[in-house]
Amino acid sequence: NNSPAPVYQWIPGQRPQDLGVLKGRLKLDYKASMHPSTMHRALYITNPTIELSGEYKCFVSTFTDEDFMIKKMVVYAPERKVDLGHSKHDLHNVNITCRALGLYPEPKMTIHKGTDLKNLQEMEGVSVRTMPREESYDVTASVLLSDSELRGSLVVNCELWIPSTSYRRQKTLHYYPGRALPWIGEEDSGGSVAGSVSMVALLLLSSLLLC
Repeated sequence: NNSPAPVYQWIPGQRPQDLGVLKGRLKLDYKASMHPSTMHRALYITNPTIELSGEYKCFVSTFTDEDFMIKKMVVYAPERKVDLGHSKHDLHNVNITCRALGLYPEPKMTIHKGTDLKNLQEMEGVSVRTMPREESYDVTASVLLSDSELRGSLVVNCELWIPSTSYRRQKTLHYYPGRALPWIGEEDSGGSVAGSVSMVALLLLSSLLLC
C-alpha cells in the first residue's frame, strides 16, 4: 500500500499468510476457485477501512518465470447527509445549493438543469467548495438563477460522485419561479454501500490475478 511492505503471501500447497496492514483483516479460508494453483489468488478483506486505500502490487513467481501487476484500490466512505434546496436571493433571483457531508476520498459535485430529467445540461457559473475534515470531506455547490430567464418550472439535478469508484448519488429538485417552496424529490443511484464495501475491495484485489 504505497510502500514495499508485503501484505499477503500464498505458496500453493500451503496456508495463505496475512502480513503488515492486512494482518488479522483477511478471511484466509476464502477460495476464489477450487483449482489448487489458483484457489487463494484473491484477498477477501473483512471490514475494510479508508486507510487501506492505495496501490497494491501483485508479484507472482515460479521456478522459470515471474511477473507482476499494480492496481489501485479505493476504500470509500459515502456521505452522512446530502441536501439540495433553494433560497430566494431577492424577488427576482434564487440561489440553488447542494451540500454533502462526510465523504472519503475527496468527492466531486455538479449541478444540472433542464425541463425534465431526460434533458439536463450542466449549469454554468456553479461554485464548488470542498472542505477537508478529519478523515472525510464536505462539499458544497451553489449557483444563482434569475427567474426572468426561466420559462416555467425547472428541474435541477445535483450529482455527487467519488472518483475512481462506481459510487454516485443524485438529488433532484423541481423549482417553480416565484414560489417560496419547491417540490423536492430524489433520484438515488447510490446502493447499499456499507454492505458492499467488502465486495468492492475483494473485486478490486481479485483483478490483480495473473493467469
